[in-house]
Amino acid sequence: MVLFTLFLAVPIGYTVYLALHRTRVSGLGLGKGARREVYVGFENFAAALADAELWAGWLRVLGYGTLVLVVMLGLALLFALLLDSARVRLARFSRIAIFLPYAVPGVAATLLWGFLYLPSLSPIRDVLDVDFLSATTVTYSMANVAVWGGTGFNMLALYTTLRAIPPRPVRGRPPRRRVRAADRDPGEDPDADPGDHPDHGVLDHRDRPGVHRAHRAAPADQHHQLHVEPADEGLPRRVRHRRPVLGRRHLDRHRGDRARAVLRVPARGPRPRLRGGLMAPLTVSHRRPRTGRTAGLVPTALLLIGALYCLFPVVWVLIAATKSPGELFSTSTLAFGTGFLDNVGELFAYRDGVFWLWAANTLLYAGGGALLSTAVSAVSGYALAKYRFPGRALIFNLLIGGILVPSVVLAVPQYLLFSKVGLADSHWAVLLPQILNPYGIYLARVYATASVPDSLLEAGRIDGAGEWLLMRRVALPLMVPGMVTIFLFQFVAIWNNFLLPFIMLGDDGKFPLTVGLYTLLAAGANQPALYNLILTGAFLSILPLIALFLTMQRYWKTDLSSGAVK
Repeated sequence: MVLFTLFLAVPIGYTVYLALHRTRVSGLGLGKGARREVYVGFENFAAALADAELWAGWLRVLGYGTLVLVVMLGLALLFALLLDSARVRLARFSRIAIFLPYAVPGVAATLLWGFLYLPSLSPIRDVLDVDFLSATTVTYSMANVAVWGGTGFNMLALYTTLRAIPPRPVRGRPPRRRVRAADRDPGEDPDADPGDHPDHGVLDHRDRPGVHRAHRAAPADQHHQLHVEPADEGLPRRVRHRRPVLGRRHLDRHRGDRARAVLRVPARGPRPRLRGGLMAPLTVSHRRPRTGRTAGLVPTALLLIGALYCLFPVVWVLIAATKSPGELFSTSTLAFGTGFLDNVGELFAYRDGVFWLWAANTLLYAGGGALLSTAVSAVSGYALAKYRFPGRALIFNLLIGGILVPSVVLAVPQYLLFSKVGLADSHWAVLLPQILNPYGIYLARVYATASVPDSLLEAGRIDGAGEWLLMRRVALPLMVPGMVTIFLFQFVAIWNNFLLPFIMLGDDGKFPLTVGLYTLLAAGANQPALYNLILTGAFLSILPLIALFLTMQRYWKTDLSSGAVK
């Protein structure tokens, strides 16, 4: 609650205060008392609402946001449905490729697509004769960068939700289920049609799991006792759903909505071996219906097109980073060069190795901020989930409201507040505001509610464990997958953060990679010789996040899918 007050409530309150006041300057504005804050009520709001440029900007943001959301969510849903399809191929490769742009920092993504829009460097301009940076197309070019970076995350969230939905048979077309004895006779044809064997053996589902007993009662009596439906002998390789063998009144009260597995034992040939009245181990195979080889070509092709769209800028910047300054403009845009090591050496030597300093600062901000934020989020979420105290609902609702506050709104008042206490232009000015993460606290609360049973905590209290020991030895180990997800979210958010360090810092020795690459781009705007350093720096800046996601994606996928299952 203290962090919420310091880094969220106080900046919002200070913003409201500044909006209701105006600085009045007397004389030349020099000397004590020449500048003073005067309460003006809603005059600032009236002046802002009377500005035509403000309304025009709102309309542009509304159109841009609508375009990005519709296209991004539409593509994410399409790719999630394709990945969930049983006919698609190369699903794992496509899923990783489409998700990969989420690991690319926003500034690096802007640099990649910015160079791809240039006629002299872009292979796209060789195919499409379109000016992507004209007044009529620049909005769509910006939207493309946002769609490229955000589609993968939304696709993964939708895909894990789809995977959590239990499969249900279509009415009239139940799923094929075939039960085979593990000890099949070597001389028996493994592809023999079950319909060719008229005799049935029946499984007794009343025994303990994993053990099936063979009974020698008559088939009709077994069906009556075990409530197992026989298969239709006239339909090969298919179990007919809800076909009555005895009277409908006799069987209907025992039938569920799902098809039941039936063991078919051949009338000829050896029977499954019995050991002490126990049948040999059985395996159940759920085979996909046989379709033509071309049935999955269209969904696979669509998925590969999406993967190519997401991978192309990353592959292109890798190719461009290998070219020397002379090769960058003279060779084919998709041909590798010979100057990668020279580019890396020049980048590391640029301004006495300032790139290494930017990388170290980024690691400090992202790593340290993500660790502190994960610890605060885990403890806060656990407390909100497992303890009852006055004001708990109010605190949680305030945190949910904090999720809706854009970080851009808080950056300027936070800078003004840090300037008053002398922390501006320091590492703390970037690190401290990142500790509080309302969305991380929300995720931790949800995960603690689902993964930490109250009965386990009560058992620990009965054994004499204190609350701190319960949280440290019982709750937090169970919350590790959720904590990994929070860490990844916050690490990526801090690594990609540009506006906060850009406002807070003035010394380029404290810049992170995002601001450093921006200054390098600004310096190279009129110096094409620096393009190689910019491209090489952009490529190196995305490697750590890509490696992090590839190594930790299994934890993230597990956590996303576990939250969708009751």
